[in-house]
Amino acid sequence: MLESMRSTGYAALVYVRLSDGDAGTMADDEFVDRVEEAVVMALDRSPRAGLFDGHEFGDGWATIFCYGEDGAQLAERVTSAVLPFDLPEGSCIVLRHGHPAGIEDAVLADLSCVMDPN
Repeated sequence: MLESMRSTGYAALVYVRLSDGDAGTMADDEFVDRVEEAVVMALDRSPRAGLFDGHEFGDGWATIFCYGEDGAQLAERVTSAVLPFDLPEGSCIVLRHGHPAGIEDAVLADLSCVMDPN
């Protein structure tokens, strides 16, 4: 099922800027774990919006991978899970349709622009 979603469905990729140019710190790892937990809970709510497929750390970024058949539902769930966090400048969510080779990405949310209204 996951392989099918990777090739024909949608991917929501959460890019979190780390505090250094490499694999981040223990604090970065703990923060990404909290974001990831919120994303998994959002995806698993009924009706299920998609599947979480892990994360990668490197080159100053953590990337959280999620896949689903309905792009709008996937985007809504991932965005609503991530927006409450105070993410570092440059962090964003990207929605991709189809296989990663040659499919255009759409930036759903540039999270560095989310401002606290208070």
